[in-house]
Amino acid sequence: MKSQMVALYQLADLGNSYLPPSHNLPLSYTEQIRVAEPAHFSVFRLDEYPGNQAFEANRNDLYKVLLLTKGRSQFHYHEQSYRAVADCILFLKPAEVSSWKDTTAEREGYYCIFNPSFYAFNAVHLKALQDNMLFNNPVLQLSPAQATIFRDLFIKLHQEFNDIIQYNTEMLRLYLHMMLIEADRAYKYQMAQLKTTADAAHVTERFLQLLAEEADKVMRGQELRMKTVKQLADLLEVHPSHLNTSVKSVTGKTPRAFIKNRLAHEALQNQAVH
Repeated sequence: MKSQMVALYQLADLGNSYLPPSHNLPLSYTEQIRVAEPAHFSVFRLDEYPGNQAFEANRNDLYKVLLLTKGRSQFHYHEQSYRAVADCILFLKPAEVSSWKDTTAEREGYYCIFNPSFYAFNAVHLKALQDNMLFNNPVLQLSPAQATIFRDLFIKLHQEFNDIIQYNTEMLRLYLHMMLIEADRAYKYQMAQLKTTADAAHVTERFLQLLAEEADKVMRGQELRMKTVKQLADLLEVHPSHLNTSVKSVTGKTPRAFIKNRLAHEALQNQAVH
């Protein structure tokens, strides 16, 4: 059975920031305007309906997800300024957007707009949408593989939305849920990568500081005590393999190379003394 057409929500409040020009709108879109229901979803290609390149954003309860595949933009969101470049996806709550400006004439990609009534199956889904961290960290830069995933999802959304004969609200809602799930995965992966990078930098800093302290002892005539990776790793309370991976990822050199260089320096100092 064909799903009922979703209706446009608060048409008068949308403004030029989200709506394309009124002419040549998809049949699905004009049908939504005709049917008066509280739920709304629509999706467009940026090159189809370029709209205004600079505008003051509107205030309403519509969420926006935008995939930029070509071009650059600047916008002010939640009291901060952001830049959007190719292969990034944006998650915006319109009430938080104060301004937007495209900085290149050419832009390509997709955007969809929806309200909570469309997204939420129940109160649990509604709370998940309202608490979604993506809408507080709006710009997610994508890897080529991730960009392909989101481009494919937007293509499916766009095709479904424009197929007036077999248009299905549930399909649109499921694709939208899939998009936010994939985005959550990409965001958590990036956060894990950043944490790994920060941890590696911290371990490397402690390692180099320990070597420097050992060098000071040598300068005072004492022998270098820490001569193996394991000895240093034990002192730093990390596994030798973790120390090796961390130092190499940050400096491009292994801990063994640093120790070898320090031992060679100590040997030269001993020769100079004798």
